[in-house]
Amino acid sequence: MRNLIFLAFLAIPLQSFANGCGFSLTDGRITKQDDGVPLYVERATFSSDILNRLKHQANLDAPKLISEAGSCPQKSVKVQKVLTKLLKGSGLEFIMNGKDALKLIVLCGKTKSAPVARLRSAKYLVVPASLPDNTKNEAQIAAVIAHEIAHYTLAHHARLMSMTSGRMPAIAPSWRDALSSIRKEHEREADLAGLKLMANAGYNATSAIDHLKAVQAYATKKASHMIRKLQREPNANHPSTAERLQLLGLQIQQCGYENVKALSNPSNS
Repeated sequence: MRNLIFLAFLAIPLQSFANGCGFSLTDGRITKQDDGVPLYVERATFSSDILNRLKHQANLDAPKLISEAGSCPQKSVKVQKVLTKLLKGSGLEFIMNGKDALKLIVLCGKTKSAPVARLRSAKYLVVPASLPDNTKNEAQIAAVIAHEIAHYTLAHHARLMSMTSGRMPAIAPSWRDALSSIRKEHEREADLAGLKLMANAGYNATSAIDHLKAVQAYATKKASHMIRKLQREPNANHPSTAERLQLLGLQIQQCGYENVKALSNPSNS
């Protein structure tokens, strides 16, 4: 029965993520939302086994990430400022408290990496120095950080493990397709929830579109491995860039985010 539910993700249409402003989580345990947009999934709803596995992985990742971080106070402060503003705007400051809280790590030596970020082990928000270095304004940094916050608050790592009973199958093609489908769904959720986080903090949500286009241009120019992520692939973990741009544009229009006034600081526009 679990496998049937698992494979059912393959049939989820794009429209189900942009029907009105809000959207539903297929396996949702939502404990906080805004205008129908899910913003937080309670960790207590997951088994102790899954939470312990994630904690173990985070402990394994910590030494390497910390050693790679280096020291770049100005860039770290800049990213932390955006992170704090996004969390405060949606009442999510609590996720930075406690021993299992989200932790920001800025990789100071990664100055030539793509201007993106990544959530590692459901705990570490890993940001290369290239993000604050290669964005046109604070709102574009916010677009990236908001997307990763959404991965954390919507418990994507734990939900994926819950759907697979803690396993990460990689043999049967049907399972690989199902994993790809779930991960794409989670990317769409993060895109949509990220826009809400931006709007709540007073950022211009259209900057998410601008930055996604910039990342696509970067990948094409560098001819890096990112091109494979940004284009349609049988087992890609992200929707195509064209699909994401369409989804973001539709959500911004339907939610009226284009009418959200930017904060007084011109760098937020």
